[in-house]
Amino acid sequence: MFDTLKRVVRRLAPPIVVEIYRRLRGSGIQFHGVYSSWGAAQRHTEGYDADTVLQRVREAQSAVMKGEAVSERDGVLFHQAQYPFPVIAILLRAATENQNRLTILDFGGAFGSTYYQCRDFLMQLKSLRWCIVEQPGFVACGRQQFQNEIIHFYSSVPECLAQEQPQVVLLSGVLQYLADPDQTLDELSQSGAKYIVIDRTPVAINGEQVVTIQTVPKTIIRSSYPVWLFNEPTLKRPLLERYEEIATFDTVDPELGSGRLKARFNGFIFRKRDGQSKGPR
Repeated sequence: MFDTLKRVVRRLAPPIVVEIYRRLRGSGIQFHGVYSSWGAAQRHTEGYDADTVLQRVREAQSAVMKGEAVSERDGVLFHQAQYPFPVIAILLRAATENQNRLTILDFGGAFGSTYYQCRDFLMQLKSLRWCIVEQPGFVACGRQQFQNEIIHFYSSVPECLAQEQPQVVLLSGVLQYLADPDQTLDELSQSGAKYIVIDRTPVAINGEQVVTIQTVPKTIIRSSYPVWLFNEPTLKRPLLERYEEIATFDTVDPELGSGRLKARFNGFIFRKRDGQSKGPR
């Protein structure tokens, strides 16, 4: 009934949160403690088997490719369309501004889960390239099994930018599971993309940015991981030299946690400021 985790914590991959929460209504997934640093939190976590994560997400994506499901997210199969309309809207806007051609850098995009959620609205574009930057295991498997004329896999941002010129950078449900999200945002802000979209990202309701531990009980998949609950202005700061915020939107995820450790999941759209360079290329 329950599928898997999405990505490896220190690199690109968070555990499945939303769908388990929806199905169990909070029966065990929790945030615990406030830690002085990512490393301090990590010393108190159990981790998980990354190979198992990869295998389960691969199986879910394979089911989508066979037509057994419409899409998957975090390894969970969907048999009815789950459209992320704010993301679709900015993708179509970017394509319209680029002669109906679109290249996306999807940071931490697994095997293309967001592409399959959006593709019904993108198939009339003259050109579409969905470029996924992921951890090495996902890249190797993706290139072997899931790469096609639209979906392409890269092991780093520089490798992707050496071959692609994205109009949009997408980060969906990934920043909170990175040890240094500021560094990632700063790197991506130099990509030259006109738009940066942050989706499915937890913002602390009390405004306090903290590192905490997310736990998943053994009745699902026993595991625990460091996670950021962001302060909204602090989250956005690495982008604001080169980008301006043009929209905020609600995401598919419910609120999670309680008390001091309660977060809502938000999305943000940023546009490159006038006069900024086109990036490393």
